[in-house]
Amino acid sequence: MGWPVGHTRGGQLSRRTISPAWDERKKIKMSLVKSFFVEESGQDLIEYTLLLAFVALVSAAIFIQAGQSAAGIWRVANTQLTAANTAAQS
Repeated sequence: MGWPVGHTRGGQLSRRTISPAWDERKKIKMSLVKSFFVEESGQDLIEYTLLLAFVALVSAAIFIQAGQSAAGIWRVANTQLTAANTAAQS
């Protein structure tokens, strides 16, 4: 009794009976996995993200400082208007 091509007695495929196309697909998958770990294009994304975070922090610091300056300007203007109002009523 002959066994079908690619099978052994236990019904399992032996390594030597596997088709060449299967080996080729396995090689392609392994090359994709290797290229994923060697690929450096993601490095640019990380660098741009860090740069964006730095710009956001600097912008926040500038806005906080500008807000304090604007509050100072309003405080001076309010003081002068209050003084002018007091002088006009006397």
